[in-house]
Amino acid sequence: MIMNDESNVTTREESGCFVVLLTEPRITEGSVLDSVLAVLDEAGRNAATARVAIDFQHVELMSSGVIGGLVRFYRQLAEHGGRVVLCGVRPPVASVLKVTR
Repeated sequence: MIMNDESNVTTREESGCFVVLLTEPRITEGSVLDSVLAVLDEAGRNAATARVAIDFQHVELMSSGVIGGLVRFYRQLAEHGGRVVLCGVRPPVASVLKVTR
């Protein structure tokens, strides 16, 4: 398991899937947002990352910067035949994602 300095993002390999666990309830700006985007960027550049699950179970609020990062990440993986699945999404976050679909 890889953990960033702030311990707000952890990653692990599980059954051939790269799992990103977001542990911060509010991902809005500053170092938390930077950490999340850095993990997604790194995973997107890794050719071995074909299947990714992003676990939002702890996230209550996120900024448009996170949504933009998710879109870039999705496109990056899709270009190489990869797949992204969001799981554990709470209703307030799900509402934002549906609106920005």
